[in-house]
Amino acid sequence: MECGGPVRGRVQMDLSCACFGAALRRKAGPGNTAFDRLRTHPSAKRLLPRRRVIGHLCRAVGVSFVLAAASWHSATARAEQLDVRLTWLLPIQTERRSAAVAAVLGLAGGLASPAQQASALFPNALPQARQTERQNAGLRPGDLGLEERRLNRKGDMTPGPALRGCKLRPSTCFSTTFDPRDKGVANKLEPWAIPEGTAPAAAVDQLTQVLLKYPVGQNGVDEGGYRLVEQKRNYVYLQFAAISGRVDDVEFAVQPDGKVLIHSESRATKNEFDVQENKPDGLSNAKRLNYISAELRKGGWTTAEITPETYSTYFKLNEDEAKKSG
Repeated sequence: MECGGPVRGRVQMDLSCACFGAALRRKAGPGNTAFDRLRTHPSAKRLLPRRRVIGHLCRAVGVSFVLAAASWHSATARAEQLDVRLTWLLPIQTERRSAAVAAVLGLAGGLASPAQQASALFPNALPQARQTERQNAGLRPGDLGLEERRLNRKGDMTPGPALRGCKLRPSTCFSTTFDPRDKGVANKLEPWAIPEGTAPAAAVDQLTQVLLKYPVGQNGVDEGGYRLVEQKRNYVYLQFAAISGRVDDVEFAVQPDGKVLIHSESRATKNEFDVQENKPDGLSNAKRLNYISAELRKGGWTTAEITPETYSTYFKLNEDEAKKSG
């Protein structure tokens, strides 16, 4: 695609071409032909005020160079997952932009490295999990951690920092972050509560002790082991692996008011045809959270159990997948 050529498809402008035109503009001045052709293109004039063209084009420089250096297969797969559009050249929400950039660049907190995708078993995995031939960890989400979240298309935001929501994945995820206006949310969790009078930092220590004693393979899940990835004053992040190697990302955040935010989600994986799929989690997230919550209740925490009565959609989707798999 040329800078002045037709703009077609979902990727509405060649990022590399755009950044190259902007670079020429800075170097060669107002008379640069490539930049003038780009700036006067009907689509560019319709979507971007002229005075902001250079700024938005330069914003894409880093991404375009990485895409150009990456292999075509890798770049295409990542672009499809991130749903790359012309929004790279437009002002977009900080959450989505930072997550997408991190994922494309493969930085910490972005996509899992090739090594992580190839083998997801942890040192404490059960022997039968180590004998599994095919390992598929899936792609690590780029927006883990505490930050303000957009709840819906209307732009409603969480009142403060929150964990990642489930994003319409009722068979693989539970989260305390959801749109309260949406009465059809099937996998929303109510926050847990720490014992009255317990400081948040002490509660995190209690939670961590329970997590570090988690029995690998309990109730038929997490045979691939687990590891504590990050622990802060009010935040804990772990990864759990199924016998297949698929990884679940699990986060807890203790708030100053004693409420505990939770996010537990199985990663999307790729099948033998290299197509991304979101199969049900085999009840791994429910069984894990139920075990952890039961242990915490012994210490005076207030938690709720995940049951077929309270989360019928989740259990039904997993049951249907189990029947299909034989």
